[in-house]
Amino acid sequence: MKYMHRKTSVLWWILAYPLYQIIGTIRHEWSHALFAVIEGAHIDQFVFLPRIKDGYFFWGYVHWTGTVDWYATAAPYIIDLVTAVLFFLLLYYWKPQRRWVALNIWIIGLLSPLANSLYNYIRGLS
Repeated sequence: MKYMHRKTSVLWWILAYPLYQIIGTIRHEWSHALFAVIEGAHIDQFVFLPRIKDGYFFWGYVHWTGTVDWYATAAPYIIDLVTAVLFFLLLYYWKPQRRWVALNIWIIGLLSPLANSLYNYIRGLS
């Protein structure tokens, strides 16, 4: 019976992936939007659900009007670094009693931001 519980637990984590992806996309697009607004732009469209636009697949996107510097483009890297450091410190100083809490903090706060930055860095090289 314990083995069956493990299989069910793993299934829940796999089924949770779309939620993790949406949280990561919101963080990514929010950072673009935040820095664009700080630079004086106006946000026209904020999309965080996957879609195909103009024949291309996007996890999400932000459209703004106004002129911005490179900060709005680089914002996800900055926010990913800040998020990873804060969540690392959270896990370092606070030891959650429940394994699923620690795992979610690790996935959302460390793995997702670092994977996001790596993915976008590699995509930018091609």
